[in-house]
Amino acid sequence: MEISRVSRVSSVIAMSKRKDDQKKRKRSVRSNEMEEGQREITAELDSDIFINKTFLLYRCTPFYKFEHIKFTQYGKELHNFITGQMLNRIPLVCDNGEENDFISEGKVVELFISKIKLSNWNGTNGMPIGVEIKFKPKGPAKEQIFHLIFLPSIVSRDFAPENSPFNHYPVILIKAPQRLANIAIEWFETRFDCRICRYRLESSHLKKFVEELANISFTCDDFIQTKPFELTFTIPDISEIKNIKLRISLVDIKRLYNRSKEQSDSQQSGIAERIDEHFFECLRIKLSSLILSKISNHAALVAGEGKLQIFAGLLSPKFTVSLLNQLVMFTR
Repeated sequence: MEISRVSRVSSVIAMSKRKDDQKKRKRSVRSNEMEEGQREITAELDSDIFINKTFLLYRCTPFYKFEHIKFTQYGKELHNFITGQMLNRIPLVCDNGEENDFISEGKVVELFISKIKLSNWNGTNGMPIGVEIKFKPKGPAKEQIFHLIFLPSIVSRDFAPENSPFNHYPVILIKAPQRLANIAIEWFETRFDCRICRYRLESSHLKKFVEELANISFTCDDFIQTKPFELTFTIPDISEIKNIKLRISLVDIKRLYNRSKEQSDSQQSGIAERIDEHFFECLRIKLSSLILSKISNHAALVAGEGKLQIFAGLLSPKFTVSLLNQLVMFTR
């Protein structure tokens, strides 16, 4: 009898110990999952994400109930949504003018959402958010990486009430095949009750970018200045000639730049205005009657149809921030 009682007690103790061990393992698993999730949330993409890529520009209304602590959850949801949409095997055709981006079939290998580490960015409304999609086309083609980048408003919460459920990312940069971009856009619109559309830049916006790129060219010596300024103008109401392109050397731009700086504050005009005045004085051509549709130099390319490319020569992050800030400011 005594042996039986001892056996039962030992059995109870062993069972209790097993339960305690199971609870510890579950707590350990949950802890590891939380740590892993936290690592994913706090991980950041680098500012190199902007360099040497042709982005299409989009505008966006405020997100409703978009929470930074749920990046991991959003990433899984978007991954599943894209995978589900692609099961119908609709071809993915890039509309960015780059033939190498054509993808007929494939799968998303990994999808990652995080903040973008961008120094000198005014973080009043948070940092830019990046979505990185690793895509493996069918066959021997190499894995490709695509991006969606959300630029937050730089106005203090856009005067929204405190604790507002809305977060505003007015500008989106997308580097992805058009079909894949459309699927991602559909998910964001449905998930956060927003609307996303193409972002076209006006001629006046491009003239301000001329000033910005001129300042980059002549106030920074972090890169080699080799490529001339290129200004493309669209000619309205003339079917025979669609557009004209002006290539202006950096030496000539520098002269115009210095001439502009020499003027008094009351008379000072920008580089774009100086170019207009110069052509009218010399050739009696009024560039102001044309539509500035694209500008480029060694630092960046900006097109009115809604395209942006920042070249590797733009080494200083503060100038990258300056260009991106301009895009956000133009949406106000």
